[in-house]
Amino acid sequence: MSRMARNNKLGSEKRPILINKSRKNQTKYLALFLWGLAVVMMPLAAISPVFYLLKLF
Repeated sequence: MSRMARNNKLGSEKRPILINKSRKNQTKYLALFLWGLAVVMMPLAAISPVFYLLKLF
């Protein structure tokens, strides 16, 4: 009896799981985008003080 109820629960929760998957993919791409921005900005942030020091000399 409990096994049947469990199966019914899984069947009814299939759609929300699919929605969650798409949402997870969105957050994954957002995270990758943010990481990309960080990777681009970090060298710039590291180089800018060097340029500032070069200007002083």
